[in-house]
Amino acid sequence: MSRARAGILAGARATIIQGGVRRMTMSAVAERGGVAKATVYNHFRSRGELLDGLLADELTLLLKVADDAGESTADQLTAVAGSMARNRLLDAIRQHEPEVLAGLAGHPTGRWEGVVVTVQARLAAQGARSDDVAVDLVIRWLLSVVLAPATNERLAPQASLLATAIYDG
Repeated sequence: MSRARAGILAGARATIIQGGVRRMTMSAVAERGGVAKATVYNHFRSRGELLDGLLADELTLLLKVADDAGESTADQLTAVAGSMARNRLLDAIRQHEPEVLAGLAGHPTGRWEGVVVTVQARLAAQGARSDDVAVDLVIRWLLSVVLAPATNERLAPQASLLATAIYDG
């Protein structure tokens, strides 16, 4: 990732953490990201594209969390869910604009394609069920963690039960 793109995404995160998605302007992102406003528009033509880019970057970070958690599906699910529960960006959106997170639960077309494909591939690689039902179940559980965060002590048994279901179901 280029330094400019990384700066833009960092600026978008900082802007959202401070005031929410609605208050995120391209000017504020550029200022916080240490780039020119034109640079922001060279990478992202609209706020929607920028939010999609931020979502994709967050997904990349979560995949690293899963990889670092080991090979167990339950451990990976626990680590990802725990990371989401402690995520400052998600926490800020929850505080400033909970309706934005509620809207995410509706699986808007396009925005979730990458997530669905990624979850499906990860489950298949681990020998778990990777059909639409299993993928939907995993994504909905992770979204529930976004909407109502919990501690790892509560998430671990849920992740274990979910992992059992997608292997045995």
